[in-house]
Amino acid sequence: EVVPILCQAPLAQIYPVKVLPADGGGVPLSVIFDGLDHVLSLKMSGALDIDVVNMSLGAVSLYDGRDTWADFVTALTDAGILVVSAAANSGPTPNTIASPGTADDGITAGGLDYALSSRITYEFIGLVEMGVPVPGQGLVMRPTTETRVVNFSSRGPLSDGREGPDLSALAIWNFLVGPYNGIGWGAGTSFAAPT
Repeated sequence: EVVPILCQAPLAQIYPVKVLPADGGGVPLSVIFDGLDHVLSLKMSGALDIDVVNMSLGAVSLYDGRDTWADFVTALTDAGILVVSAAANSGPTPNTIASPGTADDGITAGGLDYALSSRITYEFIGLVEMGVPVPGQGLVMRPTTETRVVNFSSRGPLSDGREGPDLSALAIWNFLVGPYNGIGWGAGTSFAAPT
């Protein structure tokens, strides 16, 4: 039986610009900048009306708001494109937001832990992965209902004194369908940014 799953933005049209390899490895920043230049060229020429760019990636910057990432974010913003960047996963230490999340323009997304998502995951683990079904693990593992900043979410302030991140969304126990492992859960501010 097929179970329909309604996602975050079911009517969104997605134009993917792949800059990272499928194996999760890195690439030179120039490859990512070429991808951003491609999006900017499409928007400026009128070939494709792109409204939002999500960047669930980043790198350490010694020049918060004054590096090449920031220049691209400003150019995209000036062209009418909203840029949303993942804060990074280097928390809870302060001043750990990665670029492009350190740009003056755009939105930087940090990560939250919602009680409902945690309870569903713990319940699943208790029923399926412990060998003998153990119902009720959701409430045992997450007895309170408060929303928490997930411990790995990068935090501000930035080196130049600005606060950050701009907003936060679910970043742990995100239900997903992977290309190799089927269904499962993922974690990281890379999930918070597109949300």
